Amino acid sequence: MCYLDVHTHRLATDPQVVSIVSTLVQPMGEEIQETPYRSFGIHPCRIEEDGEAQWELLRQYVELPSCVAIGEAGLDRMAACSMERQVLLFERQARLAEEFGKPLIIHCVRAWEELIACRKAIRPKQPWLIHGFRGKASLADQLLRQGFYLSLGYYFQPEAARQMWPERLFLETDVAEASIQVVYERVAEALSIDLRALRDQIQRNSVILRLKNTTFAANYPQ
Repeated sequence: MCYLDVHTHRLATDPQVVSIVSTLVQPMGEEIQETPYRSFGIHPCRIEEDGEAQWELLRQYVELPSCVAIGEAGLDRMAACSMERQVLLFERQARLAEEFGKPLIIHCVRAWEELIACRKAIRPKQPWLIHGFRGKASLADQLLRQGFYLSLGYYFQPEAARQMWPERLFLETDVAEASIQVVYERVAEALSIDLRALRDQIQRNSVILRLKNTTFAANYPQ
């Protein structure tokens, strides 16, 4: 049975791991190494000038067969770019996700009110998944009530994990050195559940990603 790593910046080498590799869109572009599943997005901390060159590249990347999600897009109060520009580019990416019928993977740092406001304004039909969530249970509950999915990495709040279990939970490695298997083990222990039960539930949750030709496609209507 496979492990789903919903957000990582490394190419998978373990055949038991199904990874969605996050690719940050840069103005000069980059060579895209072959991998089954990728997300493409304009990161709020990597916006160059007004972001228009990146936006034009993203419009091209979203057409690639490997593109299964948009992101990581987001809002970050620690970023050099103005919040106004961040919101503009975030909303454009969110609408791109709607246009192409793909989930949106979100980076958010200290901008939860702005993020919720964007969701209310856009009223998306596609899933919005917040990656690398480390917040408390109270914040998790607020976001879950707004319809977000949440993804946990190596560091997380056990109480928050219990809030999102079972239907709204995903797991990831991002840039951590720890393997996705270790992340699964830590979360299973925190939830006091069997590792297989966790893997089975993540597989059921993965229906929102529409992954083809893997064990994670089992519940997606063809």
